[in-house]
Amino acid sequence: MTEQGVSELVDFMPVEPRPLATDRHRIVRLVRGVRGELSFTLNCMPRMDYGRAEQAVGITSHGVIFESRSARLVLHGAHGATASGNGIRLERTIRAGQVEGSSLKAASTHNRAR
Repeated sequence: MTEQGVSELVDFMPVEPRPLATDRHRIVRLVRGVRGELSFTLNCMPRMDYGRAEQAVGITSHGVIFESRSARLVLHGAHGATASGNGIRLERTIRAGQVEGSSLKAASTHNRAR
């Protein structure tokens, strides 16, 4: 909340209705403009294997891929992101009535060449 505007931030992890545990997880972030306009910055810098693993960051037209030897994360809703160290930086301005969202999900690493 600032003098220029008000927004709401909602983070959640969808629960899949599956009887078995899975390694496919998602974190969703929504920002909704309530009044006026606000600028915000999303920095996404995952640390693979608690920061012990080397990782690569790839920005595509569909999102951002964070990848190490044993893990892959995909960030959707990140158009306009720029590389920032081992992560990305995304800047947006949101106005009243707008909703911006992103989703970070674990992706399978089983079917790719190493």
